[in-house]
Amino acid sequence: MKDFKEPAAFYQLTCTNDDQSVTIPWANRYVEVYVRDKDARVAFNDSSGSSTYFLAAGQKYKFALPWDQTNLANTKLHARNNASGQESVLMIIAYKDDE
Repeated sequence: MKDFKEPAAFYQLTCTNDDQSVTIPWANRYVEVYVRDKDARVAFNDSSGSSTYFLAAGQKYKFALPWDQTNLANTKLHARNNASGQESVLMIIAYKDDE
């Protein structure tokens, strides 16, 4: 991912004990995720759980989202909190793919 890309969309995903998700159009497949408040677990195109990717609170992460063969137009970012009863919020910026 280039150092600079034009933002295409902004999302906020509140993570609870249950799997939550947001759909990101394939054209905006580069995302930056800021984890606010509490640690979170994320997965792409599949439910999140205790063994999926760990994201620490207060950190920013950059991802190029994977292609979803079943749903050719979109990628789903799934998330949940890392510890029971501790709500986490993900701030997500999707960027235009101009490469």
